[in-house]
Amino acid sequence: MSNTDQVDYVLPAVEAMAKNWAVVDDLRGGTLSMRGKKEKYLPKRRLETDQDYEARINAATLYPAFTDAVASMVGRVFTKPVKLGDNLPARLLGLMEDVDTEDRNLHAFARDWMDDAVAYGLSHVLVDMPQHNAKTQAEELALGVRPYGVLVKHNQILGWKTTKQGGNVVLSEVRIRETVTEESGKYGVEEIEQVRVLRIGSYEVHRKGKDGWYLHDEGATGLSRIPLVTLYANRTGFMLAVPPLLELAWLNVKHWQKQSSLDSLIETACVPILATIGVQPKYDENGNEVPGIIIGAKSGIDLPEGGDMKYVEHSGAAISSGKEDLEALEEQMRVAGGQLLKPDTQVMTAAQSEAENAKEISRLGMIAQNLEDSIDQMIGLMAEWMGNTIESGNVQVHVNLDPDFAPVESMNVLINMFNAGLLSKQGLFNEAKRRGLISDDATWEEEQERIESQGPDASEVVRLMAQFRAEQAKSPEGVEP
Repeated sequence: MSNTDQVDYVLPAVEAMAKNWAVVDDLRGGTLSMRGKKEKYLPKRRLETDQDYEARINAATLYPAFTDAVASMVGRVFTKPVKLGDNLPARLLGLMEDVDTEDRNLHAFARDWMDDAVAYGLSHVLVDMPQHNAKTQAEELALGVRPYGVLVKHNQILGWKTTKQGGNVVLSEVRIRETVTEESGKYGVEEIEQVRVLRIGSYEVHRKGKDGWYLHDEGATGLSRIPLVTLYANRTGFMLAVPPLLELAWLNVKHWQKQSSLDSLIETACVPILATIGVQPKYDENGNEVPGIIIGAKSGIDLPEGGDMKYVEHSGAAISSGKEDLEALEEQMRVAGGQLLKPDTQVMTAAQSEAENAKEISRLGMIAQNLEDSIDQMIGLMAEWMGNTIESGNVQVHVNLDPDFAPVESMNVLINMFNAGLLSKQGLFNEAKRRGLISDDATWEEEQERIESQGPDASEVVRLMAQFRAEQAKSPEGVEP
């Protein structure tokens, strides 16, 4: 049983979440990670030899459905840079160019934050500030002291305690596992495991030594709250979450297994088996069986009267069935990967239901709203470290909730609809704008004026584009029309 008095004690709630994180870790680790888990995801067959099993493991490759889906969902939220409000103080705006003092601007930092949350269900950011003796903001500026964000990944939180403030549940304590590096010798570095304990107004840093944990550092923060912000992608409770694409992860494991079976079947089917009929085994003078028939271009084969030999080949029916099964599974994964784009009226408030179109409310849209709120809280904590307060609502992210996975290619369909008279000029313009092919600042009215005054009719442009494509298709390969 774990010692609850130890600073590295892990809450049972964290251990429960970690059971779901394991499969996500393995899939995000790629083919080598999955191979390394061996029988965890690819069981050994009953009659399979160790040598054959190792060969099958080393030949297995991962179809990256889960990692691609996470990247796709995160990419939809960052199609454009994070937009900051004009009312932010100049000093705070300057911090957004290097949020973590590691040259990551707000856009890059927020993207990594959301990637962790979408993959695992939640992620955190600690807003910290170096200890200093400056007494004024001018002295802080002169010393280069500034608050900064630290990405605290899903699995770094060991446990927490809560209290109530004004009827709200807030953190009263949180323990964060960290690894820091310090110089060792002339050229080397040493990794040191430590646990940061944050309480309202104070902190402690415990490090692990040869004789166990010891208090390395402690001090006051001067803040009225713990400077930790949690971004939820699939919240199940306070500081609790489940990976929003967990079912896709398990489908991806199933694909890993079926792909391995199909590869093994194809390899077997590609090698015909030579069968001999009526041929008796031969033995040498010592009674040892002589090796079987050797087949070669210059070899003769001596068969007894009535004997025969033929190749036995696989019919291929099972291979076709296996391929169809894999294709059906890949379609299931494609649908599962797009679940975050589906409308989810259960997460809508009454105000949202009245004010917004239900088609535009999806789980990804709600995660994007959570991200906006979380970035706002992070910036608010930075301001608080500097002795200031700011209003919320200073951040806006541009999320693409279009279920169309190939928006550029789908423009050809819209152009055909326009040519057939099923779509107006303005409709074509709006669809191109929605797909990010036209600047958000452009308006139909302004563009119409430009078309009328500076160039040919839009339909003529479309006709010329269609004609050019048709001529290219007719031209011999590699020859310009």
